Amino acid sequence: MNETHGQKETRNLKCDLTAEEVRSRAEQVADIVGKREEVERDKKSANDMHKNQIQTHDADIAELSKQVREKAEYRDVDCEWQRDEEFAKMELIRTDYR
Repeated sequence: MNETHGQKETRNLKCDLTAEEVRSRAEQVADIVGKREEVERDKKSANDMHKNQIQTHDADIAELSKQVREKAEYRDVDCEWQRDEEFAKMELIRTDYR
């Protein structure tokens, strides 16, 4: 005799959806697609922002490295034109070394 005769169990089986269930699922999919697209836009915006920040840091690193390597930097310095009478010419003289 079969020992499982009369016993009940639950199985996961394919069932047809009603028209209302199909409509509801379609609305859910449309909503989720919209949310996903929004997340993709936010991700791109964040990536662009991070890319710009990285480029700014790279430029700062390059400039500071150059200054360290050359042990100098360019600055605005007040200068004054003076006539060199001996050689009959004008010279531009830095005033920060006076």
